[in-house]
Amino acid sequence: MKRLAWMWVLAILMVLAVPVAWSQEQEEEKGQEPAKAAEEESAEKPESKESKVAGTPYIYSGPDTGVGAGFAIIYRDLAGKVGRDTSFSASFTQSQYQEFSVDWTEPDIIRKGPRLNLYANFENKPARRFYGFGNDTSKKDVCNWGWTMYELRPRVILPRDDAQWRARLQYSYQYAMPKDGTLEDSEDWRYSRPISEQFSKLYNSSEFDGGATAGPGIYLIHDNIKDRFPIGGGRSEKVFPVSGGYQELFFNYNGPMFGSRFEYYLAQADIRQYFGFFKDNTVLVLRGKMIATFGEVPFWNLPSFGGGNDLRGFNDGRFRGKDSTQYNIELRQGIAPNFKWPLLGGRFNITYPFLFAFFEAGRVYDSYTDLGAEWNKDYHPSYGGGLRFIISPSIVIRFEWAYSPEFAPTLGSIYSSLILNEGEPF
Repeated sequence: MKRLAWMWVLAILMVLAVPVAWSQEQEEEKGQEPAKAAEEESAEKPESKESKVAGTPYIYSGPDTGVGAGFAIIYRDLAGKVGRDTSFSASFTQSQYQEFSVDWTEPDIIRKGPRLNLYANFENKPARRFYGFGNDTSKKDVCNWGWTMYELRPRVILPRDDAQWRARLQYSYQYAMPKDGTLEDSEDWRYSRPISEQFSKLYNSSEFDGGATAGPGIYLIHDNIKDRFPIGGGRSEKVFPVSGGYQELFFNYNGPMFGSRFEYYLAQADIRQYFGFFKDNTVLVLRGKMIATFGEVPFWNLPSFGGGNDLRGFNDGRFRGKDSTQYNIELRQGIAPNFKWPLLGGRFNITYPFLFAFFEAGRVYDSYTDLGAEWNKDYHPSYGGGLRFIISPSIVIRFEWAYSPEFAPTLGSIYSSLILNEGEPF
């Protein structure tokens, strides 16, 4: 409880700091010379022949999904409003996996001030991996479960996305319906086991009845990152960060008064630092992230590692616990700084391919009293590399290979991913 109290004190101090920084920025803007103000306005609305609409179809295959297909599209500056971005994605697979998501941003709901963001998502996943709880779960205990999930998250960004000091206020509503696994894979009989067979106590508990998690949250952010390819328009997206740092605190409460069946707190800290060398064509990235939860957290929302952007050399959901800590180090190396391949008359450009290599390690634990750990015993390592390149204006295509001790060195975990709105993994 002492730790939680100190986190809220820090949150209040940062909330007070955001309006102060905002007011200082407003005073600086008032004192700008006309020529400088005009220059900034021009930078915010760059003249370009590049298309405002970009998207791609894709196909993929995996043990959870079978063969699948989908598409993703993003529309920038919708209806001529700078910073009004909308993205949509959809996926379908032979195993009845379905996912749809929509993300809408409305800039300047108050002149030169807050931005509004609305995110909605639907998922139907008949098979997801489950290994149990804790930092020492065995991969031999793997089984599968499924769920149907609906999510809605309105968010206000104050004062604006490109401010060094800012806050994001949100209300999140998620309704989840877990169900027994239905995977049938003769080549992987362990994973084909349903959760009702391997973890019958959890399956027969009231937690498996599902329900809503809902409540308010606040992000407190300090961001002075310099980007090689700034997008402008008041956006916070970073395509290729080359220097500076990013610090984020997130506090969230879910409880009955906000429509939640479960009552719990979540606190998260995320710190990143970027170091550019050799004309910023070589970038070293350091990152640390910690999550702590308190209360009745449903098992599907517990901090977990595996796949995506966290411990990429492990399968999704490999480690799951009440608290988690991870560290990442990534080296990015541009291999053709002036490369630009025009497509469709230059309305799209493939730009700046670069290689990267990474090492990361993380662990989960049941209490902050277990925070101390032995690096070579308690932390799970993952490492790998790959190729990324940029499609204008800001689509980062990632082809990655990740390895961990759970995979044969000749195989690893090979996957590719398309990031429309988030740029780099961190």
